[in-house]
Amino acid sequence: MIELSVTNPTILWKKLGNLFFGCCPPIDIQLGDRRFISIGNTFEVQNWPKTWRGRALMDLVGYSPNGYKMELLRKTYVNEDKWKEFRKVVRSTNKGFSAQGMNFNMSIEKKGGCLSSLHLIRNREKNILVIHGKIAEIPRKFVADLLLVRDLLQELNLWPIEVRFMYSTIYYSIVGLRAYIPVLGKDHMDFHNLPIDTPRNYQAGIIEAINKVGERFTPKERREGIWTRINQVTGEWED
Repeated sequence: MIELSVTNPTILWKKLGNLFFGCCPPIDIQLGDRRFISIGNTFEVQNWPKTWRGRALMDLVGYSPNGYKMELLRKTYVNEDKWKEFRKVVRSTNKGFSAQGMNFNMSIEKKGGCLSSLHLIRNREKNILVIHGKIAEIPRKFVADLLLVRDLLQELNLWPIEVRFMYSTIYYSIVGLRAYIPVLGKDHMDFHNLPIDTPRNYQAGIIEAINKVGERFTPKERREGIWTRINQVTGEWED
């Protein structure tokens, strides 16, 4: 089980990496040397920044800013008619306390469609959005979840707002984990004798996209980490 409370999504992503590459990863199940599973997880972003864009994280995990990933994710998860109705109810509610909810299009078993529902809790000036999910892959597909929530928050336009992610299962993918190497720095990571930075014979396209970003950094930066080059509030690259 992992429980985290942070101030913005960028720090949440980094802390999930710190946990895995620390001395005692919070893993409940290990499937070979490819997937490492934690069951019953809650991540809290105390005050989601209105200006957060997440472009640096998107870049690091190998998503193209001009790709179709986010459009596909939106179609997979969000029933637009229900979302329109949800926002209409939220706008018309003026009670001191209220709770609204909406289901996502969750698949029963196959990959994709792993978010199940969202709940909006409002108590006078306090807004809390709760996201429930079946499973999330750290670090790569979790970034896509963060970006989808970013878009929904912009459309709700309720600030300040706290976001709580409640995942029944998360897993760390051996392929995606290499995205953390330039961020955390090899000097500060414990690889637990796992082949995280070695060539793999599957998901070659993902590995190529992640490695292409890593090649931008100097050997010193890869050893010591480039965390200071990421704006924690906006999630953008710093010059």
